Amino acid sequence: MSGSEKGAWSTLRTLLAEKNLTVVDLHEMVRKQGFEVNRKSLYRLATSRPVQKLDTAIARAICEALDVSLEDLIQFQKPKLELKRLDRKSQQELDGLMNKNNEGGLTEQEQTRFKMLLDEVQKITLYNSKILLDQKRLRESRHHEAVAAR
Repeated sequence: MSGSEKGAWSTLRTLLAEKNLTVVDLHEMVRKQGFEVNRKSLYRLATSRPVQKLDTAIARAICEALDVSLEDLIQFQKPKLELKRLDRKSQQELDGLMNKNNEGGLTEQEQTRFKMLLDEVQKITLYNSKILLDQKRLRESRHHEAVAAR
């Protein structure tokens, strides 16, 4: 195992995407459950970088709010697949083209670029949907195996 593979990784980003939630939504959920959690801590756990420190109170709050186990939240191997996003520059370009399109003012060249970006977004969405479905099935399978073992 190389040095970059050692450590623990949070699956919070995937769990939130699967449940169609944001970090802000989660923060509100844990507050309603009586947990005081710094929003920055939640954002740190929602990255694809290895976890440096894990506050067990925060982990508990997340697990209870999302109704998942600690095993679902933290993995001791780097996830093989990660959710994709449109890069920042392309996202900004798409936002501008969407605004201009809503006003009905796209040139032919802009329409071509707009369609290309939309195609890319569709590919990313399909890829992410497959990952989320696979992760959900895996987690449900582990849950059923644990219940059957009891």
